[in-house]
Amino acid sequence: MPKTPKRFAEEGGLSHLLALSQQAVEKKDAQFQKRIERREVVRNSQEKARKERVQRKDYDDECAA
Repeated sequence: MPKTPKRFAEEGGLSHLLALSQQAVEKKDAQFQKRIERREVVRNSQEKARKERVQRKDYDDECAA
């Protein structure tokens, strides 16, 4: 069986290198987008909990009065 030569990214030309860098950028973008979405979920959850606490406090104040 003949030995196949090694192929390096540079041999594929500039378009191949651009495709590789595009993949890397897309992966980072996806990771960044996930972080943003998680932070938004946490922020919304905290806001909802805060509103519920305020409503509960207002209700308790009305009952006590």
